[in-house]
Amino acid sequence: MVRLLSSWLRPLRKQVPFILASAVCGVALVLTADVAVRAVFGPTSGVSVPTGVVTSFIGAVALIVLARRLTASGSEGGLSTMKAGSAFARRFPWVILLIGVVLLLAAIAAGVLVGDQKVLLGDFVNWLKGVASIRLEIIFDTRVPRVTAALLAGAALAISGAIMQTFTRNPLADPGILGVSNSAGLGAVITLIVLKSTSFTTLFAGALIGAAVSAIVIFGLSSRGGLNTMRLILVGVGVATGTSAVTTLLLVQTDPWNQSKAITWLGGSTFGAAFSQQWILALVLVVVAVVLTRTARDLDIIALDELTPSILGVNLNRSKFLHISIAIVLAALATATVGVIAFVGLVAPHAARMLIGKNHRWFLPMAATVGALLVVVADAIGRSVIAPAQIPAGISTAIIGAPYFVWLLWRAREKR
Repeated sequence: MVRLLSSWLRPLRKQVPFILASAVCGVALVLTADVAVRAVFGPTSGVSVPTGVVTSFIGAVALIVLARRLTASGSEGGLSTMKAGSAFARRFPWVILLIGVVLLLAAIAAGVLVGDQKVLLGDFVNWLKGVASIRLEIIFDTRVPRVTAALLAGAALAISGAIMQTFTRNPLADPGILGVSNSAGLGAVITLIVLKSTSFTTLFAGALIGAAVSAIVIFGLSSRGGLNTMRLILVGVGVATGTSAVTTLLLVQTDPWNQSKAITWLGGSTFGAAFSQQWILALVLVVVAVVLTRTARDLDIIALDELTPSILGVNLNRSKFLHISIAIVLAALATATVGVIAFVGLVAPHAARMLIGKNHRWFLPMAATVGALLVVVADAIGRSVIAPAQIPAGISTAIIGAPYFVWLLWRAREKR
């Protein structure tokens, strides 16, 4: 905030006044937030509202304002300059994809067999035939839908992240870091709290509205004077921070029952997953696969720069609307199905790109495979390591994704 004021107050451009003013501003910010909370919610209810909610919201606005002041700096550090895929992968991409599918099938089998109670593959076959014992029926009736939910959500988030990285030409873009997943979570939490009874349809509608609004805000504010990587990240972090603050505020103000449901769901847990809630996501993934098969060449061209698509006859605006809409719907559906799971949309596309290259014909199915593998493994680990207690899949993926994100930032720093 002080840095923003320095354009009007020249003395703040010097380091000593700048540091002193920042200290004073920090004190004023926290005190003002604390007083504002008690003024709005009253001296009694205000005690339960974290002051950090207000400071986070103010910080989110400051980040967005700061991002708007950045000037476009081209596409340095973009995807076009990144090395991807080995010579073998470029020559035999189907071999790499086949290996990924085999690993995914092995992870699915492990996810079905391990958990609070270990079972055998023959028990699963008996369950499929309908001749399993009551105990095994209870185990598989709850475990198999969780594995399929993790599978579908991981694939959806990975494709969503891959599309966002392609259109922004930003290797750090994904539904979580850019705030789309957080906003979808906020929309779903509002639905959980406001409506007395919620179905998957209403939950999905809330998540979709939240994701769509955030995407419009993020890409609208980031496209001024040309798409800038740092501006996009700052706006996305600002939106994610603001929506998280509002979500926290709603949670502390609601009743304990809604609070428990929302917190469990925000952790990215597959607990309580059912086949009836997954058919929409499965159907959408099939339709998306058909669409992306036909537009893979356009995506290859769009990933290069802003000018080449126009030269080669690609309608950039129409393609951007179509693919960004696909990314938003996939992120919203995945969030509505299993809750907020971070970093899958970042890690999976990068891993797929390094393994198989940038050709979207092979890159997108590989990203979906890696994303599904990541979430299925995270869910299996979460159900097994401290059984009968469980770790939400979203926490497991965050443990993997956070160091990977730091590593990406370090690589970007080295390129400068």
